[in-house]
Amino acid sequence: MKEQKPFINFETLKELSNFDTLEQNDYINENNLQEFNYLFPTFPTKTLGCLVSEGGTGKSFFALNLALNYACGRNSLAKLDPKFKIKENINIGYLSLEDNKIVVSHRLHALINSPINNFSDSEKYEISRRFATVFNKSSIDISSDKFSKEIKMDSKKAVDDLIKIASNFDLLFIDTFIRVHSSNENDAGEMSEVIKKLELIKDKADCSIIFLHHVNKEGGFRGSSAIRDNCRWLASLTNAVEEEINENKPDVKKYVVFKVEKSNNSVISKPIMFKKEHFSSENKKVNSIVLRDVSDKYKEKEQTTKRSNRK
Repeated sequence: MKEQKPFINFETLKELSNFDTLEQNDYINENNLQEFNYLFPTFPTKTLGCLVSEGGTGKSFFALNLALNYACGRNSLAKLDPKFKIKENINIGYLSLEDNKIVVSHRLHALINSPINNFSDSEKYEISRRFATVFNKSSIDISSDKFSKEIKMDSKKAVDDLIKIASNFDLLFIDTFIRVHSSNENDAGEMSEVIKKLELIKDKADCSIIFLHHVNKEGGFRGSSAIRDNCRWLASLTNAVEEEINENKPDVKKYVVFKVEKSNNSVISKPIMFKKEHFSSENKKVNSIVLRDVSDKYKEKEQTTKRSNRK
């Protein structure tokens, strides 16, 4: 007969430096339960998330706009949870691996100076202190050496550099996922390794990360399901279809729908609709788009309506 083990020795468990334990007092008494902390509605702190869309939808504009609003203390996604209390003093970074300084600076000028956002001087000051864009001078590759087909950069140095960058922020956007690795996106094993590296960066830097990602040619999530499954938060930005727009003969190509597809420990809310509007600076040097929240025009489409890019 197998010898019965003694009661659990919690002291020996506490001695393990790389592990933590949950004791009875932590969960039996409701008053001892810790509350979830969120950077914005549905997005918990210290989370790895993904924003996915097809090319040309405007995910970079959306991410930049989100960053600016939360950096100055605005809850631009309030419709996801009207009761959400915004966390103050959030530092947000935007790592641009696709677009150069000129492109991003024009987009930021449009977003900051557009009457749609109508940022006050004090909000612009907060943005100057709480928001930063970072650009790579050479290629970045966090892929494990054994997986990388073309080592563009030593993976350990890339990870260390990203930890240093992320350490300045509470939230870092990475635009885009494909630019941070050289692994096979259709290989579950390789993608799991890449996601593990991003998790390591997030944990070491004590910073949440949202990476921007593309859909495939059929409009579904591009790459292995390991990318999607290992993210704690997943959202999509898709082109609207006419059935979703409560307007007579709408210019459909101007409308996009933001939807949280997955959020651990949070209730999924209704989608938010945005309309792309043109912005031109005073001397016509900047011609860009900005996004206006037009959720009042959004209506649920019938389930039978087919859609190729909503997965």
